[in-house]
Amino acid sequence: MSLFDPDYLIHIANVLLLVAFAVRDVLLLRCLFVAGSFFALGFYYYQSPPLWSAIAWTALYIVIHAYWIVRIILDRRPIVLTPDEETLYRLGFGSLDRRKFARLAGLGEWRDAAEGQQLLSEGEPLREVYALMSGRVTARVGDDFIGSVKAGQLVGTAAVLIDGVAPCDFVVEAPGRYIALPLADVQAFLDKDPDLRSQIRQIISAELAAKILQLLPKRRNI
Repeated sequence: MSLFDPDYLIHIANVLLLVAFAVRDVLLLRCLFVAGSFFALGFYYYQSPPLWSAIAWTALYIVIHAYWIVRIILDRRPIVLTPDEETLYRLGFGSLDRRKFARLAGLGEWRDAAEGQQLLSEGEPLREVYALMSGRVTARVGDDFIGSVKAGQLVGTAAVLIDGVAPCDFVVEAPGRYIALPLADVQAFLDKDPDLRSQIRQIISAELAAKILQLLPKRRNI
């Protein structure tokens, strides 16, 4: 008599599945489920006749779990930001998840800002969002100085929150570097992640509040 009994396979499969449901780590759970499913495949195959329907369904489950195993492994890879991204993240976006920030930054284009360059004009519809990595931008209405945007801050935060129209002129005062993010792409990206959208709005609101507080003493002196 053969020492091999197909029933051993289904017992091993169910033990692995029991262990899978006892672990907390999702990746380990899926790996154990796949391993148990392979033993189950062997059991179904060695039946007489083979249980092809059960084999097909189990193979489908293996493929689905394998897909998510790959996704989880890719998502758990260490995030390496470029030097510019790392600086901008540290200056103004440290409250965000690094992976989400990297995806957000991936939507944009890095540009150099020259002294005197006008990023936005008063009344201009906002098509891009600018985040300064270095340098300084001043906000002006005509010849009147309104405020300044420093490294780590966004240009035109009021426009982002209110009506999407630049409230004044934004001119580069000190040369630097910034990232330009297409507004439509950013909105589409944030629509898929409500939590990230809420965090971005909090950053913008905090920046806007700080700029308003900076202006109040000056207005009292006028």
